[in-house]
Amino acid sequence: FAWTIGTVTGNVTGQAAGGGSSIAQTLSDPDATPGTVLYLVTPTLNGCAGSATTITVTVNPNPVLSSPNTAAICSGATTSITLASSPSGATFTWTIGTVTGSISGQSSGNGSSISQTLTDSDNQNAGTVQYLVVSTLNGCSGSANTITVTVNPTPPSPIIMASGPLEFCNGGSVNLTASSTGYTGGTYNWTNGSASLGTTNPLVVTASGTYTVTYTAITTCGSGSASQAVTVDNAPTTAVASATTPALCNASSTTLSASVPSSGTGLWSFVPAYNNGTISDPTSTSPSVTLNSGVDTIKVLPIH
Repeated sequence: FAWTIGTVTGNVTGQAAGGGSSIAQTLSDPDATPGTVLYLVTPTLNGCAGSATTITVTVNPNPVLSSPNTAAICSGATTSITLASSPSGATFTWTIGTVTGSISGQSSGNGSSISQTLTDSDNQNAGTVQYLVVSTLNGCSGSANTITVTVNPTPPSPIIMASGPLEFCNGGSVNLTASSTGYTGGTYNWTNGSASLGTTNPLVVTASGTYTVTYTAITTCGSGSASQAVTVDNAPTTAVASATTPALCNASSTTLSASVPSSGTGLWSFVPAYNNGTISDPTSTSPSVTLNSGVDTIKVLPIH
């Protein structure tokens, strides 16, 4: 047999005229669409040549993965990598390449997307997983392409430290400082109930409430939250006091009465330095007082 080259479509290369019992040539097609090569084969027997016969060889391109070659997720999240090829229509299989850090959840597989839940057991350092993806189209497989997924750790819940007492009088303040062990940078978001207080850290608190902070790392991976209650006490107001019998005989008693302060509680006591009697219940709004001798003045003190 002897052959020559007929019509070539596309940009197929590697074809050449020749002779022998088989045509063994390596053909390449750099295009995304198939190309063809026509071999015109003439058989010869006992010196007699037969008619030329056409053999058409279709050269399909090897598919190339066209999906992005990197991705990033937070620990415990699921990958969502859609696989695509050029030309389109390929099927995909993948194996696991190099894994760095403390990542788990990866496995070999096949399909049109890689959807796997990956976990990083290291709370501070990111790890990576390499997926080696092979595209196959019309029986032709392309070279393995690498998709590297970075798995960022989830930071621990923040810790709140107070600069002083968490209960204080009106006009005072306390600084609440949040931190996440092992992390720098990122954002601390403060709230008091449904009110957003911004990202200032430390937070200066001057009012009662439960202050909650949530941390988001530079990698955008968020943590749990922490809360701290703060109580601000109003200054006590003056109580109004009176007695049923302002002037008493020795060892006599009278009943005192006082208004309840709008803030705080009241406490009855003798004005120094007179202390010649007894008060039945210094915290009652209407205690009984007994005088022994002399002249005493009794007052009610607003306290908290």
